[in-house]
Amino acid sequence: MGCLIAITYALRDPSRIKNLILMGPVSTPLPPPARQALTARAQAVRTKGLLGSGTADTVSDAGTSSATKMFQPVAYTAVRSSLLNTNPEGYAKACTALIGCEALAIEKLKMPVLVMTGDEDKTAPVQAVTANVHERLADSPLEVLRCTRHWHVYENPEGVSRAIRSFLA
Repeated sequence: MGCLIAITYALRDPSRIKNLILMGPVSTPLPPPARQALTARAQAVRTKGLLGSGTADTVSDAGTSSATKMFQPVAYTAVRSSLLNTNPEGYAKACTALIGCEALAIEKLKMPVLVMTGDEDKTAPVQAVTANVHERLADSPLEVLRCTRHWHVYENPEGVSRAIRSFLA
C-alpha cells in the first residue's frame, strides 16, 4: 500500500521528490483472483476482526519467509503483532483501495527509484516486480533481498539498510 501512495504522490508532484524507494511494489491493477481474494478478506475482517477471521495468522505466515520464522521469531511476532494492532475497518479499507487501484503510469517517474523485493515475496514476486516496475523505469536499480518475503524491514533490516545507503550514496 505504501508503494502505491508514494508512486501516486511522486506522479502528482515530481518536483518535490529527489529519490524514491519502493519496497514490495504490487502490480496495478491487481489481477482478478487477487481482487476477489482481497474482497473476501475485507469482508471477513469487517465481520470477525483480524484475529477471528484468521487474517493476522494467514498474512503473518504467508508474508514471512521460513528463515524468518525459524531464526527470527521476534520479527515474526512483530509482524503478527502489527497486524493484530491494526484497526479492522482500516485494514478492510486498505484492501478495498488496493482492489480499486488502476494502472499507474510509473514510466513517467524521472527521479532515481530503488525497487526492492524479497526473493521469496509472494505479494510482489521478483518476476512481477522486474517486469511491471523495474523494467518500466529508466533509473531504477533492483535489489532482491535474500531469505525475505513481503515484510522486508521486519525480516531483513540489515539488507534494507544496506540497499538504501548504497542507493543514496
